[in-house]
Amino acid sequence: MFGDPLENPFGWEQVTLKDISKGKLSYGSGASATTYDGKTRYVRITDITDSGELNDDIKSPSIYEAIHALNEGDILFARSGATVGKTYCHNEKYGKCIYAGYLIRLIPDKEKVLPEYVFHYTKTDYYNNFVAINKRTVAQPNINAKQYGDLVICVPPLEIQNRFVELIHQTDKSKF
Repeated sequence: MFGDPLENPFGWEQVTLKDISKGKLSYGSGASATTYDGKTRYVRITDITDSGELNDDIKSPSIYEAIHALNEGDILFARSGATVGKTYCHNEKYGKCIYAGYLIRLIPDKEKVLPEYVFHYTKTDYYNNFVAINKRTVAQPNINAKQYGDLVICVPPLEIQNRFVELIHQTDKSKF
């Protein structure tokens, strides 16, 4: 819909993820996973499906740290292992959640970008190529917060992002 970011045929503003983030991209909690306590879900890399939803393997963190609490629209990036590059856009339908240490959180500045737009940007070939080029393979693939922060993203006006998100919602409704 927005053209190839490398060619940028529409001349959209191009910025990096760190430019559209409220604060620094941050690493998650180092708590271990325990049996679900019925209150707080612990989002781990293995909980994120290929489509960017959360699976049914619900665990809680051994320690609750409010600094790692997810808010609607927060975007998580897998930073390590075979799932490096996988993303999730937090939806409050999953309840109270904190995120684990092998994930990196972006808090989108909603005055600049819509979280759903950024999430769907991570489903493009451009993003997948970025991941392939940037993952460092030592024992296992890895992309750190600085590398994710340097990802270039095209930022159309919010009005156009809103139309894009509406189109996604209409498409999702038609699937049901």
